[in-house]
Amino acid sequence: AIVFTTIKLPIQRFNITSRQRFQFGDGEGEFIALFRQKTRLQYDGPWLLPVAPFLEDEWFFDMENGFLKENRAKFGLMYQVNRAFSVEIYAMRIDAWDVLGNADDYPVAG
Repeated sequence: AIVFTTIKLPIQRFNITSRQRFQFGDGEGEFIALFRQKTRLQYDGPWLLPVAPFLEDEWFFDMENGFLKENRAKFGLMYQVNRAFSVEIYAMRIDAWDVLGNADDYPVAG
């Protein structure tokens, strides 16, 4: 089951979005209880094309074991194709931890 809420705050040409998401259930043979927080800052500038640069951060907290499981920091460009569809080009860094505190990080491009 997933329960979430999204708060949108437009300030002039900037859009700030905050999404809180609780994710519970059985995943890959084990119980999952996650809290996810995603914050996004997007600039809808006076461009000729519907292109918007953005910064985004999302972290995952394992509520069952009580530790920060993952953080995703992302920046890129979003192209709004139409009202319902957009395309993003981005770079992202993912930091991940396990219950013992072992850390791993890796870059992603999309």
